[in-house]
Amino acid sequence: METDDQKLAAYLLGRMAAAEKALQTIIGSPRQGGYAELLQANFPMRREMLGKDLTEFGLPDSLLPEARTGFVAQERMVYRGLQGGRFVPLAPKER
Repeated sequence: METDDQKLAAYLLGRMAAAEKALQTIIGSPRQGGYAELLQANFPMRREMLGKDLTEFGLPDSLLPEARTGFVAQERMVYRGLQGGRFVPLAPKER
C-alpha cells in the first residue's frame, strides 16, 4: 500500500519529468517559436517513460496514475504559458 509521501513523490516526479522535457525541447530547438508543436510530439513519448522513472526511484508501479497526473498538470502549465505569451525564451545569440 502506498503512503501519502510516496503519492506526493510520484506526483512531483511527473511534474519534474514534464518540466525537464519542456526545457530540453526548447533549448534543443534550432528555431525560434513553434514550441507547442514540438512539445506535442515530445510530451507523449516522455509520459510513456514514467513507469521506468518510478522504478528508478524505488516507487511502486501502482503510483503511475499519480505520476501521470503530475505530468499532465505541468504539461498544461507549459502550454498555458506558451499560449498566453508569458513564456519568451531568449534568442539563440542571447543564450
